[in-house]
Amino acid sequence: MRKELGIDPGASTLTVSAPHEGIVLKEPSFVAKSRADGSLLAFGAEAWSLLEKSTEQISLARPFRESLCAKNITVPLFSYLFDRSECESNRNRILIASPCGDTEASDAALIELSAQAGADECYLVYAPIAALIGEGLNFDRAKCILQIGASRSHVLVVGNGIIFYRATIRAAGEAFDAAIVSYLENHYGMKISGQAAERIKYQIGAVWTGTERLSVDVSGRHIRTGEIIKKRLWSDELLIAFETPMTELLEEVCRALNKLPSECIRDVLEDGIFLTGGGSRLRGMPQMIREITRVKVTPLQKEDAVALGLAEILKRLPTKMPMAVGNISRNCIKMYTTARHVPAE
Repeated sequence: MRKELGIDPGASTLTVSAPHEGIVLKEPSFVAKSRADGSLLAFGAEAWSLLEKSTEQISLARPFRESLCAKNITVPLFSYLFDRSECESNRNRILIASPCGDTEASDAALIELSAQAGADECYLVYAPIAALIGEGLNFDRAKCILQIGASRSHVLVVGNGIIFYRATIRAAGEAFDAAIVSYLENHYGMKISGQAAERIKYQIGAVWTGTERLSVDVSGRHIRTGEIIKKRLWSDELLIAFETPMTELLEEVCRALNKLPSECIRDVLEDGIFLTGGGSRLRGMPQMIREITRVKVTPLQKEDAVALGLAEILKRLPTKMPMAVGNISRNCIKMYTTARHVPAE
């Protein structure tokens, strides 16, 4: 039985890791609910399989799309994860990746819900910090990190052992999907689903004019007549469609860079803005950020970097932690900074 687990509660995928083992569980972030009374029926892959059998009686919820603290779903879902991951029922320790923009109150609420689900010790760490550690990096030098997920993006600026800026915004993968849906409605009177928009994004989506021009045939229903219509969509059209979420991302990155103290600027200019998360793989993303900020961009490659980072952090956590500690992000920065770089208290 495992006594320590790292949980990355992504909006689309739940990933669980353990020290010295790596990824031990990876499932869709779905919960199946009864349409009749709203009761919870299944989680993860099982929830998806239930929906395939009966869409009339069952609906799917994605609990971590909006918040990590929906009590009626978070507690049973965490209990399910603990059980599926073979977590020891007592004397266990859980580390959860959390959004950068969360408040102390939301951190405390999540820790309480984890305790109700069976966690003896629960700590939180900002997701971008876990991602960098999962990539094998440390905090000896100042860093600016942009993590683009499914429903949220996180921006973090760290230097001299201090977090200078942290923020979570909604400009993420699903915002780009919604932009495609809106573009087709406004320009061609065509209605498509979010899932179809996501497929289009992966096939031809781009945010930079220098990328290869691609096209795809799109089918949807006319918004007035309901008839099936078809249209060839080009990638340069999506440059226009993506303007709003891309602008929000760029503005947040520029805001973060402006928080860097002068002594940390050289590190970021030399190492670049670290780019991670599934949404960061949209074609032309590094080029666009580099062009606007005039700062080099360094894409990170590991798909499960956050969960792997959580497992690494758990290896180093002291046996006894202060009772008042909830979010250990600053502790992690110190743990992954060599002694000569740690600032004096």
